[in-house]
Amino acid sequence: MDEGGKQLLGDVRAPLPVRPQAPAKQDYEYERGGMANLFLACEPLAGRRQVEVTGRKTAVDFARFLRRLADEWYPSAAQIVLVCDNLNTHPPACLYAAFAPAEGAAAGGAVRVAPHAKHGSC
Repeated sequence: MDEGGKQLLGDVRAPLPVRPQAPAKQDYEYERGGMANLFLACEPLAGRRQVEVTGRKTAVDFARFLRRLADEWYPSAAQIVLVCDNLNTHPPACLYAAFAPAEGAAAGGAVRVAPHAKHGSC
């Protein structure tokens, strides 16, 4: 499981279409459209991936993504083991910051974050 921010860019001028013997032409100037965050969980052996786009990358957004994993995408799983980096928004306490104690405990029981090397990268 990982997340990443992406800058949203738009064209200032419409690209010129392809013409015979000439490729499409696109201006280098762009318009900024803000940022978006992508949460991604993948299960390579099953060929599955779950993606959610959010406007921010906070502990509460991470907790909501974990709850969707547990409640919607893997509702019959006894436990979901995630391998993710050590970002400050990934502690189990994020579930209690986002949900009522009973709800956070229920989601926390289904999801376990596996230890990851402090200076490693997935």
